[in-house]
Amino acid sequence: MTNDQNEDVQLRSVALQNAQSILAAREQAERELISAKAALEAKTKELAISLAMVQATLEAATDAILVTDTQGQITNYNRKYTEMWKIPSEVIETRDYKRLQEICSKHLHDSWQYLLRINEIYSNSTQESFDQLRLIDGRVIEMVSTIQHVEDKNGGRVWNFRDITDRTKAEEEVRRQQEWLRVTLESIGDAVITTDIHSQVTFLNPIAEILTGWPFEEALGQPLKTVFNIINEKSRQPALHPIDQVLREGIIVELSNHTALIARDGTEISIEDSAAPIRDFTGKLLGAVMVFHDVINKRQAEEALRQSEQKLRAIFNQAAVGIATIDLEGQWEEVNQKFSDILGYTHEELLQIPLRDLTYSEDLPRSNQKIEELLAGHISDYALEKRYIRKDGSLVWSLDTVTLLWDAEGNPRQFLVIVEDITLRKKVEEDSLRLSAVVESSDDAIISKTLTGIITSWNQAAERMFGYTAPEVLGKSISILFPPERLEEERDIIARLKRGERVDHYETERIRKDGTFLNVSLTVSALKDHNGQIIGASKIARDITERKRAEVELRQAQEKLNLYAEELEKQVVARTAYLDESIRSLESVCYTIAHDLRSPLRAMQGFTQIIAEDYAPAFDEEGRALTSRIVTATTRMDALIHDLLEYAKLSHVDLPCQTLDLNEVMQKVMEALHSDIISKKAQILIQSLPPVWGNQTIVEQILTNILTNALKFVEKNEPPSIEIWSESMEGGPRIFIKDNGIGIAEKHQDRIFEMFQRLHENEKQYAGTGVGLAIVKKSIERIGGSVGLYALESQGSCFYLDFLPGENL
Repeated sequence: MTNDQNEDVQLRSVALQNAQSILAAREQAERELISAKAALEAKTKELAISLAMVQATLEAATDAILVTDTQGQITNYNRKYTEMWKIPSEVIETRDYKRLQEICSKHLHDSWQYLLRINEIYSNSTQESFDQLRLIDGRVIEMVSTIQHVEDKNGGRVWNFRDITDRTKAEEEVRRQQEWLRVTLESIGDAVITTDIHSQVTFLNPIAEILTGWPFEEALGQPLKTVFNIINEKSRQPALHPIDQVLREGIIVELSNHTALIARDGTEISIEDSAAPIRDFTGKLLGAVMVFHDVINKRQAEEALRQSEQKLRAIFNQAAVGIATIDLEGQWEEVNQKFSDILGYTHEELLQIPLRDLTYSEDLPRSNQKIEELLAGHISDYALEKRYIRKDGSLVWSLDTVTLLWDAEGNPRQFLVIVEDITLRKKVEEDSLRLSAVVESSDDAIISKTLTGIITSWNQAAERMFGYTAPEVLGKSISILFPPERLEEERDIIARLKRGERVDHYETERIRKDGTFLNVSLTVSALKDHNGQIIGASKIARDITERKRAEVELRQAQEKLNLYAEELEKQVVARTAYLDESIRSLESVCYTIAHDLRSPLRAMQGFTQIIAEDYAPAFDEEGRALTSRIVTATTRMDALIHDLLEYAKLSHVDLPCQTLDLNEVMQKVMEALHSDIISKKAQILIQSLPPVWGNQTIVEQILTNILTNALKFVEKNEPPSIEIWSESMEGGPRIFIKDNGIGIAEKHQDRIFEMFQRLHENEKQYAGTGVGLAIVKKSIERIGGSVGLYALESQGSCFYLDFLPGENL
């Protein structure tokens, strides 16, 4: 075989080998690729499981967690994070950490400081950071940031957020309580010593240092008996330490009486108080605490309290104002004497009456409202002007100052009331307001001034009268109102006031603002200070310009009137004389006519009586009726003529008067009217009557006429009831005669004592002449007295007779 052929064979053999090698390598590569793919799938599954476990771990974590890469992009988070920071889903899905931090910062008190802190952590690549974030809603979040390393490289940060609000509050509360306990023990008024279970000192407060003489640094770790050396005050022997019993038995132990503490310097102090065990939360005994204090101070305080109570009791009982305590239901618990005096009740009576029953009804709503505000805590006390109802029903003004007292537990206990009687002050205020109103509403100018003439007050009437407003004259001299020639008057008036004189109705002239003159009448009074010193004057000026003008006109008219009056008087005298003569003539004629009529009338009465007795039985019914009417008419005519004669005689006959025993006169009248009294079944009550001055016949006539009326003018079939009594009046005795008759209408009472006044239409039942009461009036006036009447229609009548007083019989 040639060389070429050998080379060719060798080349083909090499190529074949290479092809086989390549095929084998390819097959090997395919096998390795399949194996790698299977391994990758396995790793992918493991990674997915790991990621699922990581995510499950994140969600199961109690903290809010956020994971970011080195670029600040969000790579992971749990649900608690979005809930804690209230992150919208659309924001978290952007994976933009900066935007996320801007949203979170809005929940913080100091958002700008928070953003600076985040930038600082990223810029410095801080391995681990711890921060507390205070949110606007009050939460406290602990933020922990840690770099996560991947193959020793920075793989981003894990942010851990924990809500430590409760823990923070608890820590703050523990610190507060510890500080409170420290301050309390250091500032408490009692001495405090604590020991461990071996009775060695672990704490002394400042008071304990003072009482024992041991500084805390030196006493720390010392046996209690060394620092707290106590003896019995009486036996002078060492006393049992209460802490020994506390540590032995685990109970609270009171110090024995008469225990004295021997201080480090040997001084002796009487003490008392107690010791108690100190335990942990499991109840294990850790030591003991002893609280004690100086009894001398307590004894001094008790004595001071006793003296203070005595002083307060004396103040309570002797106070010039009313003091009381009231329970929450408004019932008095205690009142002092002044309060009882203000309301007019005794102490015992007042305690039985509730506050509401003593408060004037109009003031009760305001009083209740203030009490409600006190109980609600809106106010701590209040002052209220109100009125109380005194025992006698009168009202008393008071200024009540009310304070709500509390018990040791902070619950309202009772009200303390201070009551000041301001009735006089209220009256002064009312008088002042009334006076002010009078001054301002007065038509007179009311002006006050100093002794030097400076105007200090000026009412509206002064403005109208003088034309000046108050601002124009206040502080200026009153001389602006004076004509120059009358300036001296002011000095004279002031001098009179200083002498204690009062200037009344002083007439003078003044000048208005417009320069016109006016006449005024002045009344000037001195103004005094509380010491009685004259400090000024008050003037009341009345414009009498019109009155002066009217006086001039009146004088002129009076002169004319006097001339007319003189002439008229002459005419009146002449006419009066003529009238008196005419009346006397008329009365004389009437008397004569009445007297002359009696003779034929008596004849007519006699003949009529004979006819009625002897011939009437033979008459028919009409004849007997006519005869009866004639008898009645003649009887009435006779009575009328009799009354007219009696009335006429009163003007012509002398009436000699003397002191009369009115009881005897009344007895004679009753005897004269005996038959009428019996027939009408009248009840007459007569009280003892005084002696009077009068004429026997006239007084009998007066009483007879009035009693006759009282017996006559009653309702049909009703028995008369008459009362007679007397009263002493300024001019003499007044006799009252009251009946139960039909009364007299008010419109007729002015004319009842005139002649021929017949007020009743029932002539048959109430027949009369209409002259009887006219005779009463004229008769009583003839003897210096008068008659009057109290009556109402259908309610009876009450006549009264005023007599001149007689001498005592």
